[in-house]
Amino acid sequence: MINFSYIKHGFSLFMFFISQALFSQKNYIEGIIITNSGDSIIGFIDYKNWDKNPLEINYKPNLQKESISYNPSQVKEFRVGGDTYISAYIDREISSVKVDELERNSVLNLVSDSVFLRVLISGKKSLYIYKHENGKANFYIKTDKIELLKYKRYYVTENRNNYALESKIYLNQLDQYLNECDQNMKLSNTKYQQNSLIKLFTIYYENCLGVQVKTETKSKDKLINSGVLAGITLSSLEFKSSSNRRYTQMDSESSVDPVVGGFLELILPRTREKWSVNNELLITTYSIAGEYIDYTNEQDYRIINSDFNFSYLKLNTLVRYYILHNPNIYLESGITNSLMISSTNTSQHNIQFYSTSRQYDEPAIESIKSYEFGTAFGLGLRSGKLGYLLRYEYTNGMSGHQTLQSRVSRYYFMVSYKL
Repeated sequence: MINFSYIKHGFSLFMFFISQALFSQKNYIEGIIITNSGDSIIGFIDYKNWDKNPLEINYKPNLQKESISYNPSQVKEFRVGGDTYISAYIDREISSVKVDELERNSVLNLVSDSVFLRVLISGKKSLYIYKHENGKANFYIKTDKIELLKYKRYYVTENRNNYALESKIYLNQLDQYLNECDQNMKLSNTKYQQNSLIKLFTIYYENCLGVQVKTETKSKDKLINSGVLAGITLSSLEFKSSSNRRYTQMDSESSVDPVVGGFLELILPRTREKWSVNNELLITTYSIAGEYIDYTNEQDYRIINSDFNFSYLKLNTLVRYYILHNPNIYLESGITNSLMISSTNTSQHNIQFYSTSRQYDEPAIESIKSYEFGTAFGLGLRSGKLGYLLRYEYTNGMSGHQTLQSRVSRYYFMVSYKL
């Protein structure tokens, strides 16, 4: 088997440098700051489409000026990129959400901070979110103050078994907060999750107030692209073995073949549309002929001609980072999974030993695998609905022998069409 440890390290380095590039980039776009005195200041804010609530923001009155940093105690509110954040002094619940770190009591662990809260719903009844660095989310409502919706997941032990329970104080809080009419909102089904809470507030606004809810979340946060693609591949096959020279010294040429398939791309939320996960289902083939000559003299030689013809159904999962938009230029890296759907695997032996000639056929490789794993890297461009992609892939090949390692290297040249 090919050692794939270097693939893992290479992929990790790729992700590290790309992430550093992403978070070091500046993205000053038009925004508004509301000062503590209530004045509105129009300018440019370094917008990160934050997933975790920012600790501070950088502002420029115009793009030629030096940036000014503001923390929650210095401004009342800011709006940028379709997001609204308010400054508030709040309680944060900081208990771990990791299963192996859950506490064995329902007591809330609260700390008080001045923070920027992102507005999810604004109006007569408002909803806010604060997401911690570890990804944990706290949700808030506005009564006479900004109030934490209280929730905690914890363990109890009973009969030597551990059970995860939930303290759902937030349901009673919401029942009191949204109690102006018989709304029949199925409050007990509301989970301590952003989408579930927004759904509850939407029902309240429509059924009780008769108005459309004003949400601050953007539909582009869950953008999905789908389409078809086609192109050609350039494939080569090589072997590694300490004893089978007929494979390691075989002469062969690369195979040019068609590739067709479809893709489903999920743009990751709150990454300024720079990160996505792309899933593909492809059909690929390659047909490679190899020749090995074991020559002693004109009357003593052996020639082996081998044919390797394989077709695969491939499921690829790749992470993409968009370097530029309009046109979209991206880098990608990920894994490939190949299931063999047809194969031709034969060798013809021609043996000449002085006056004796002999010819016979046999499988080129006695043991072949139906599944292959690989890694791929690529560079792509998309303008409008059309896209162009150059990709390199290498897999651990079809050989099932412990003493014979195989490797398939493949270049892709593909055109995609977004539906």
